[in-house]
Amino acid sequence: MLCENLQPYTDVLKYFPHLQKYVQPDEPGSTSENTPTFHSLDFLSALHPDTVTITPPIEGPLYERKLKTYNMHVETNRIWNEGGFDGFLSATSYDPTSYIAKCIERVSLSGSIVVYSQYREPIAELQNHALTKMPAAPILGPTIHEIRATRWCTSKGRARPDMLGRGGGGWIFSGTKVEEGIFEQQNVKKSKKQKVESNGTEMEDIQLEGSA
Repeated sequence: MLCENLQPYTDVLKYFPHLQKYVQPDEPGSTSENTPTFHSLDFLSALHPDTVTITPPIEGPLYERKLKTYNMHVETNRIWNEGGFDGFLSATSYDPTSYIAKCIERVSLSGSIVVYSQYREPIAELQNHALTKMPAAPILGPTIHEIRATRWCTSKGRARPDMLGRGGGGWIFSGTKVEEGIFEQQNVKKSKKQKVESNGTEMEDIQLEGSA
């Protein structure tokens, strides 16, 4: 996960119980010890790694805690540098044209590319950028989708759709990661088929009457 701040606001994930196993480890003594697989990295460290230096902690107060944080940062950077992700999903206020090229480099072929924005203009500019300005055309079928979601009015004990609201939810850019290649068409020599009668005799062996 790439985030705008140094520390992601993961407290909102408490509203999604099925995602807790990716964020928090199981309690000690549990039958299934789970290791968190959620890794976060800010845009500065991901796109400009030369500006960030990770140094191991010095023994002292809270050494174990600092060492755990250091190992987590090293592991996160290793995963990011290796790449090979199944897809890319973006929902940020940054201009998508400024980071899309470097991010999709780490996405595997045939991976899905999805970028969300509350406004249409950044998504339209991203589509034009993918079609005209990105070298080697790495995104296949860049498409824009409009999200239509009805607003809901909620009160204590009940909820109903807003009849007066227009509704809406933003815009989505989607595509597939591809790679251009050279297609070599091999010339296949077609062999001439000889006409054969039903009895298996070749037509060339049959001589018509009166012929020399």
